[in-house]
Amino acid sequence: MLLAVLLAAISSAQQSHPRLDPAKGFDPRATSGRKSEAASTTSDAGKVNPARAIALLPQHGNVNGGVDHGYSNVGVVFGARIYSGNLANAIELFFYIPSNSDNLYRQGDYRASSGRIGGNGGADSGEYYCPEGYAAVGLQGGSGLAIDRVGLVCGEIGNLSKVVSLPIFGGNGGKAFYDNCSSTRSLGFLTGVRVRSGAWMDSIQGICQAAASDSDSPTAKPHDSDIPTAKPLEKLPDDLAGSIRVGASRSEVLQRLGEPHLKISGDFERFTYQLQSGGTLRIELEDGRVTKVQSTGGR
Repeated sequence: MLLAVLLAAISSAQQSHPRLDPAKGFDPRATSGRKSEAASTTSDAGKVNPARAIALLPQHGNVNGGVDHGYSNVGVVFGARIYSGNLANAIELFFYIPSNSDNLYRQGDYRASSGRIGGNGGADSGEYYCPEGYAAVGLQGGSGLAIDRVGLVCGEIGNLSKVVSLPIFGGNGGKAFYDNCSSTRSLGFLTGVRVRSGAWMDSIQGICQAAASDSDSPTAKPHDSDIPTAKPLEKLPDDLAGSIRVGASRSEVLQRLGEPHLKISGDFERFTYQLQSGGTLRIELEDGRVTKVQSTGGR
């Protein structure tokens, strides 16, 4: 009898907060720049909660350029506005904080705009939203020494592998990139971005919510693009360092040498290892292959 009453109460509560399209009736300018104060404090491991740990997508563009706007980790992203010309200048994210573990938007859930993240220039491209029942799962665009163009990738909530792309805004230059949170240890949702900018967007990096197994770890928020591993490793024997050659795969490097002491992620990756001789080994990778190996210092 008690169980029946509880089930009825749960069903009634769910019906009082029906699933809705977060884009309907949404006015980003009415909420622009507001900080979310609605992050859930529950322990539901499958629910998006911007107060929890993050997983990072690759950083594109000039990773040392412009001003670092920090980690804008907001919630379930359901749309965006891009400011651009020949380059991307800034991005604005539209998001909500889900009240249910299915991560769908419901009446009463907090929703807002991140406000403009990036430079002050560029034309307003307008508001673009994921289809109803979808949310952002990644970023795509093009980059070189800056972010040439950028747009969102959306996935169907409940089946995030089913994706659609929103329009991409900016110029035609740079090397194309496509990032999806499914490539990280995450819940699969894009929950924010990290942007560096001056007059234009120098770099952009997607943020995903870490998977449940990583959710108890502190949220990583380094002040630059050099991201140390969680635990310092032993110094590498010099003879082992000489086993890596140009053309080796990323997995081969990690299998032979283990995790590096320092990583830089951008349009290329750089691994830095400390050697027993006191020197350093730097390995650069592009498209998953070693393009440069350099040893410095030491005895």
